[in-house]
Parts: sequence; structure tokens; C-alpha cells
Amino acid sequence: MSPILPDQQELALTESRTMRDARISRTDVLDKVGALALLPGDTYATTDMVAAFYEVEVEAVKNLPKRFRDELDVDGFLVVQRRDFARFNLNPANPNTRSMALYSRQAILRAGMLLRDSEVAKQVRTELLDGLAGD
Repeated sequence: MSPILPDQQELALTESRTMRDARISRTDVLDKVGALALLPGDTYATTDMVAAFYEVEVEAVKNLPKRFRDELDVDGFLVVQRRDFARFNLNPANPNTRSMALYSRQAILRAGMLLRDSEVAKQVRTELLDGLAGD
């Protein structure tokens, strides 16, 4: 049996929920690859904040819940309605905003395991896979 190359491991991480689930508690890697901005309370980030962290278009992050909602929900992903904005310290620039998606640190990490076209996400996956030596 031939060894699995690092690039193949990284690709497997983007494709395998089992591999993602096994590493979802490793939110410490987010701090290793960049400065993650969170909302007051240091619990959640908006879609725009996640896109900025991963240096991708907002649409790339918006598309994640369309395909991986069940995974993200388990990780603490929320869609907050206008009536609850104050509870989450949300003050959207557009006063007509009716709801906002919020990502917990675990949901942000999962986004990094799913975003293929992000160099920052690739760094996150590399950190996660480098941690295998200690597993």
C-alpha cells in the first residue's frame, strides 16, 4: 500500500466529514494562521468576518450552509433574526437586514476545512494535518 501524500490528505479533509469531525475541536489552529476577528463576546463571527479571515468572496462563505448546514449547525452556526440582534451585539450597516448568519469558532474551523480556494484555509488544513503526528 502506498503512503498518502500530504496534498492527498488535505483533499481528503475537504471531502470527508469523518475526518473533519475528528478535528473539529482543534480551534486553536485558527489563531496560528491569522488574526480572527470576532463580535463582542468573542463567541461568533459574521459571514463577512469569516470571508475576510479566509480571504475569499463573501459568496463563497454564504454557499457553505447550502451544502453543509447539518455539519455547521452541530458546530454552533446560527441564523439570527432581527428581533435577536441586540442579544448578539449585532448592528448591521443595512437597516433593512432581517437576519444574519453567525459562525462559532468551530463553524469557522469547519469552513476552513471546506473552502478549497483559500490559501488561509489551506494553512488551516495543513496545521490540522500536522497535528496528526501527535495523535
